[in-house]
Amino acid sequence: MTSTRMTRRVSAALAAGLLAVGLPLAGAPAYAQQSDTEDTITDAARYPPPDPALVPTNPGPGGGDHAQFEPAIQCIQPNGSLPSDLQQTPWGQMFLRIDEAQQYATGAGQKVAVIDTGVSVHPRLAGRVEGGGDYIANMDGLSDCDGHGTIVAGIIAAAEDPVTGFKGVAPDAEILSIRNVSHFYGHVDRLEDDAIQAGNLDTMSRAIVLAADRGATVINLSETACVVSSYPSDQYTERLRAAIDYAVERDIVVVAAAGNHNSDDPSCANPNTPNSLQNHTFPGVFPEVLTVGSIGGDGAISDFSIQGEWVDIVAPGEDIISLDPAGGATSLANQVASSNGELGPIEGTSFSAPYVAGVAALVRERYPDLSAQQVIDRLVNTAQHPGGLEGHSFGVGYGVLNPVAALTEVLPEEHGIQPAEPRQARNELPPMAPFDWTPTVVAVSGAGGGLVLLGITLFIVRAVRHTRQGSEA
Repeated sequence: MTSTRMTRRVSAALAAGLLAVGLPLAGAPAYAQQSDTEDTITDAARYPPPDPALVPTNPGPGGGDHAQFEPAIQCIQPNGSLPSDLQQTPWGQMFLRIDEAQQYATGAGQKVAVIDTGVSVHPRLAGRVEGGGDYIANMDGLSDCDGHGTIVAGIIAAAEDPVTGFKGVAPDAEILSIRNVSHFYGHVDRLEDDAIQAGNLDTMSRAIVLAADRGATVINLSETACVVSSYPSDQYTERLRAAIDYAVERDIVVVAAAGNHNSDDPSCANPNTPNSLQNHTFPGVFPEVLTVGSIGGDGAISDFSIQGEWVDIVAPGEDIISLDPAGGATSLANQVASSNGELGPIEGTSFSAPYVAGVAALVRERYPDLSAQQVIDRLVNTAQHPGGLEGHSFGVGYGVLNPVAALTEVLPEEHGIQPAEPRQARNELPPMAPFDWTPTVVAVSGAGGGLVLLGITLFIVRAVRHTRQGSEA
């Protein structure tokens, strides 16, 4: 193997992205591993702060990038789900009361960047999808071989389907599609044992800057890189954080998926607990982004959803219905093909994130004077909080997304009034009253007196009986 090829393989491994979708996908990046996991909750302070000097200066996709990749698997085909399977409104849409939320806003005037596997032009997105760029092939971002990005875009902005009632969260929003990753493409010089994947954290960084320059008001990142909890510091993670900061400085709400556990990948297989971090995810670990975990129809956190202190909020991520993502498709889908051709349900934190991104677009329309940070604050402050201290939990962040509350509640801090400091609930019992011996003394005395009277009575009865017996004798 030549040194050039070795360098390329190492760089690709360090920078590889992992799609946060609940289907078998390629492995996570091979960051430097450490056997001893941290016994404390991770903190973004362990990573270098954003460095503006690391922002990509030429974010546009160039011809040199396209030359790295080639198609490796046939793209997904239409009709992955039969129409007879889809006769009801998605539970997540009803659970979040999207119809009611859309009485207040529909996303008009908002541009949501979907940085993903591309977005296929679907009739329910017609006229509202703009091709922003493509880092995988010499196209414009409107080709989706994997199907992932189109499903995400449908959850954000699809027009209503008259049969099922399915609709996007913000059906009047525009979608800016930038393809920066694909599991159906691979490096042209990859070896047989290499995982099939094109795109990495570098293309993600450049795509974020490109989206910011193209006027996005919300950015959705439904792909993550899951790594062993080793706090790596390298050019890829530092450049990614710099790109995110670039978008935040331009008043853009950046939403990211929390990531999924993957039993095929040691970096992502084991669950986190507050006292034992096995893994964490990029870009969700950075505090500049709004990081989204997944819940199921029972309201519980999904088994696949990666937990951590950096998770901010949760939304539906199981039993998803969205647009059939294949090129030329016109219907909906509730299952999708993985890179190995197997059909599986649409689930993952990938599809929780666009629910939150869509509501962010609604809030930006209804409250145009709010900054990006204030939009994030409104989403987390109006979430259905768990019972943890200050309404925050290690697994679900500040709770379940609540679109109607996010669009209607009056928040004191937005009007210059600081809310009361949260206090931990106290469950202490009142102090025990001093013991009063009087009832006991009375009871014992009464019992003693009764026994004396009983003894006297028995004595008299016996004496009388003895006298009678003597007389009869």
